Parts: sequence; structure tokens; C-alpha cells
Amino acid sequence: MDPAFNLVTEPWIPCLMPSGETCELGLQETLERAHEVRAIFDPFPPVSASLHRLLLAVLHRNFGPRNREEWTALWKRGSWDARVLGRYFEEFFDRFYLFHPDHPFYQNPNLKPKEEAGDEGYELSILTKQALSAGSRATLFDHSLTKAPRPVPAAAAARLAVAYQAYFLGGLVSRRKGERPAVPAAPLAKGAAVLFEGKNLFETLMLNTVAYDVEAGEPFEAQFEDDSPAWEQDPPSGRTARAPRGYLDYLTWQSIGLRLFPERLDGDLVVRYCIIAGGTDLEDDGFTEPFFAYRANPTKKPKSGDLPWDPVRHSSTRALWRDSTALLSAGTPHEKPPLAAKWLADLTARGVLDRSARYRVSVFGLGSRQAKVDFWRHETFPVAATYLVDAGLVARLRDALTHAERVGGALRWCLRPGDRGDPRASGPEEAPEELPESVVESALSEYWSRLEQPFNILLADLPSDSEGKFSEWVAEVNNAARRAFDYAVQSLGLAGETLKLVTEARSRLEGRLRRITRSVEEDGHDEG
Repeated sequence: MDPAFNLVTEPWIPCLMPSGETCELGLQETLERAHEVRAIFDPFPPVSASLHRLLLAVLHRNFGPRNREEWTALWKRGSWDARVLGRYFEEFFDRFYLFHPDHPFYQNPNLKPKEEAGDEGYELSILTKQALSAGSRATLFDHSLTKAPRPVPAAAAARLAVAYQAYFLGGLVSRRKGERPAVPAAPLAKGAAVLFEGKNLFETLMLNTVAYDVEAGEPFEAQFEDDSPAWEQDPPSGRTARAPRGYLDYLTWQSIGLRLFPERLDGDLVVRYCIIAGGTDLEDDGFTEPFFAYRANPTKKPKSGDLPWDPVRHSSTRALWRDSTALLSAGTPHEKPPLAAKWLADLTARGVLDRSARYRVSVFGLGSRQAKVDFWRHETFPVAATYLVDAGLVARLRDALTHAERVGGALRWCLRPGDRGDPRASGPEEAPEELPESVVESALSEYWSRLEQPFNILLADLPSDSEGKFSEWVAEVNNAARRAFDYAVQSLGLAGETLKLVTEARSRLEGRLRRITRSVEEDGHDEG
């Protein structure tokens, strides 16, 4: 097979331009024109997140920066040096072919299908987004290969290849005799990846570019002199397990063994089939993902292998903004923000970045159960740079979130006091006959959905008027609880015993709201 579809020059990265139009650019043009590109955007969240990670690896390889001074010089320049990028892509041009007999990009050329290698070969699977949600061979491998699956254009196949390596969920994959069938989850599949966004792609990439110095052990405590991105390395002969050589190696970690099989369709390169097998297992030894925010593991008696930190994750029942303080600042010993947040906090505190600057935080992730994806999600919210350096402001934001959680607990308790869902909110009252659990679920869903937009407003305005905006938030939260209560009970037949239960529940809610609000007014923060 002749080399084909070089990612340096072929258009494949989806770029949003200031005009609102979208176009696809090659690697080199994307970086050289980063100051002209508004953002990278793909409707499939794993692609967007993993493409940023790929670009950051290229930039760290070429520009460092080794320290704050080098970072500042890059920031002030406002664009990447095209000469440096040109020399690098010229040197490693052959390593960026998506289809290459010896070095296919983000793939292992040693993976051969059974049709070629017999018992020592691998089963084919269909190239599809669904492979990222595979939890079983039945999901990953569609054995009806004669049905001519939909062809995937080479550009889209390249994006999926990058996403596979960062987000593969783990599970059973194709294997040769003697290989373990189960593959662990890829680095970004375990939590919510956080990116800080600026006015254009250049700023976004810079805001997520941290100090990188192998000799100084940045950003990892342990580095190796031969740190390099995956495309500069020779592919392994089979499945392996090791620790990262360094930050570049980790950013481009080859979680799975992947091989794409191209074909021509009406003159265009497309992919229908691929091999997904075991890749390089990560020997993490307590390693924490730099793009994740963490909370301390609350387990009092951790089991063997439990880590001291749990990554913040997306949940179908809990909006991510409720954990926003962990994404921004190490406000308490129980929170660990993403590496970029700590780096930006240092730059802001030292005056390199303006304290009045405003960014957007993008959070990419998934909700999963038993190695199957329930949903993919990309959430964004505005954030002032002040949050990165003002511990008092973050504490006030935490108070606001605590108030919302307390009121949410009160809403649940007033509808079903016998559940004792919030021990601190429960009172001495003897539990009466209760409303259905479905009413509670409806009320809480409505309550939290009503607060998302007001929270974004609070997040934006709190730095300019901490006390005033906090008071407005308290009132907004209380009213959201009342409206959610009304919404949840409106479908009930309000007569007889049901009317009595609803009336009693409303009385409990109002009493609890008065109590919680009084504690806020008296103490200046929420109780508990």
C-alpha cells in the first residue's frame, strides 16, 4: 500500500471561523492560522477534546514552554512561529500518513486480519462511533460484515482514530492466542476533561499549555529523556504495559491497538473496517489525569487499589456546574483542579494574565454504566479569571452551591419525609403517608434544570458584587424550589387525601426554606 492521506496537509480538523462558517484544515494550517480560527468543534465530544490534546502535544514538542517566561513570550507573540512548525512537519512528514505500510498514524501496522494471518490474526470490526461505547464483543464486533457497512471518509476516520485512543471505554476486544481479552479504559474515559477557552484557537491552546521541561520534571515529577509523542515512536509488536515516558507520550497515549483498512470508493479514500485490539496499558501507580478535576475519595475504609482521589464526572442525574468549584480552584484540601487551572492561577497572580479576563470553560465527558455509554456531553460555562486567584470568591461560590444543595435536600424531604434523603434536613416529625417517588424525581429534575441558567449568571456577576448577587441567588434558589414543587404535584388529583398530603408537604417546604434562609442571613453562609 502506498502512503496516503497525510494529516499535515489534508483537510480533516473541523474549524469554526469568526464568520460562523466551518471548514476542515490540515494540522499545519490549523496551527499556523490558530489566531484566525475561532474554535475546533465537532458534534461528537470525544473528537473535539482529543483533537485539542493532539494539538497540544505538537505544540509542547516544538515550543515547550519550559517556564513562565517562555510562556509569556509565546502569549505576547499572538501566533505560532510558522517556520518552527514547518521544519517539524517536514522532518516527521511520513509519520503523519493515516494510511502507511510501516507507520500509519495512531495505529499499529503489526495488526493483521485473520484473512491474512490465520489463527495469529485479529477479527475485523466495523469503523463506527459505536466502538467508543463498546462494552462487549457483541457491541464492538458486528459479524455481519457482508452487509457492506457505511463507508467513513478518510478525514472522519482520522478523527475517530484520535478519539479512540483517548476515549476508548475498555472491554473485550479482538485478540490473538495468549493475549488478554479485556482492555482497560483510555485516559479520558474515566472523568470529565476540562479545557479553558479564549477568544480564538491560539488563546485556547495557550491557556491549556503548561510548563513542559523534561529536566525540571515539569509537568510530571518523573520524566525520561526520551519523551516523545506516539508518532515519533516505533509501534509495539503487540500488547504492552508501561508507565508514560513523559507528558508528550501521555498526551498521545496509544490505549488500543488500532488498524484502519482503506479502500477507494468513486475515487475517494474511505474506511469500512478496522481492527481494535489491546494496546499499551497504562501503569499509572496513582497517576492523576492533568485534564481532570478531582475530589478526595470519601471512602472511609478504601478497598485495595482505591485511589485517594475521584475524578469529577458527568452524571445523568447531576449537572456538572454543581461541582464547578473543583474545576476552578484548589479551594479546600478535598479538591484538586485541572493542571491548567493551577497554571493559569499562577500566571494571573503574577500579572502575566489580566485578573479582569473572562474565559469559557469547556467540559467534555460521558456517562456510562457497565462499560457502556449512556451519553456523551460537552458543557460550557463562563468564568472570570478572578476565581483562579481569589480564594474568598471561590468560597462564596461554594456557599451558593451549598445553599442550592441544602434546598434540594429540603425539597426531597418535604415530599417524602420518611426517606430521610438528607439527614441534616430531616426533622423529628413522624413520617406520614407519602407522595409517590415519581413526584420527588419530577420535582428535583425541574428544580435543578431551573437553576442552570441563573447559576451561569451568578458565576459571571459574583466577582463584581459578591454580597448582592449572593442574596439574589438565595432568592432564586428558594423560588426554584417552590416552582418545582408546583410543577411536580400539578399532575396529581388534588382532592381528598392527596390534597392533604400536598398541603402538608408545601407547609414543610416553606418551613424548611425559612430555616435555611435564616441561617444564611444570620451567619453569612449556609448551615451544615
